Amino acid sequence: MPDDLSSSAEKSPLIECFVDESNMHASQTYYVGVLAVRKESEAFMAAEIEDARQYAAKLTGDPKAELHGQEIFQGGGRFRGLPIHERVHILERVTKAVRGHCLRVCIKPYNYAKTSPFTRYPPHLYALAWALEHIEISFNSPWKITADNHQELNHRVVEVLDACRRGAMNCRRFTHLHPSAPSFVDSRDSLLVQACDVALFLVARRQTDAIIPGRDPRSVRTVKRLCDNMSSVLMLKSVWPT
Repeated sequence: MPDDLSSSAEKSPLIECFVDESNMHASQTYYVGVLAVRKESEAFMAAEIEDARQYAAKLTGDPKAELHGQEIFQGGGRFRGLPIHERVHILERVTKAVRGHCLRVCIKPYNYAKTSPFTRYPPHLYALAWALEHIEISFNSPWKITADNHQELNHRVVEVLDACRRGAMNCRRFTHLHPSAPSFVDSRDSLLVQACDVALFLVARRQTDAIIPGRDPRSVRTVKRLCDNMSSVLMLKSVWPT
């Protein structure tokens, strides 16, 4: 039976997984997100994200404008001074592209105020393993990973994936993980890493709004609406530790 499943997976469409991370200081919670899209849908989604990026470039006057959820939503950096309705429109376009093309956006949060300093791997790598486990068990297809490049963490990610192939780290063995090494890219060079950044920030912001009192109700409603755009493909796992 395992050989049959492996053969079936090899013939199935490849799933591309794009990974990013977001730190919500207000709730002391770190979020790891995996945006999964079929290989044959990747170019179509990238085209829609590029349209949104070009719109952002026109508004900011920066032809290399990058889509970062926090920066756009809060009007920081190159988005400073832009009207809120324009910034929300950019986020709206991204979230609708996510809904239209993604198989899943899986997010695993962990509260770093509660995690033990004695675990073998950094807690965010456990969170990555558990987010990717959802892709492994949900789709009988081979999958690959492209992550935002952080040089000091890249070798750890490779180590963790190797461990998951063996069924370590308290998660399902990754039998469908593509044998090639994960790809690490500058987010400026990957529109779908940028899309993951936007989706992850919005979900993390919504979760933070739910537990931190005194948030601007207009902001809370806007974030909820943007997250609702992605609800059909969103898998938000429970916070660890509970």
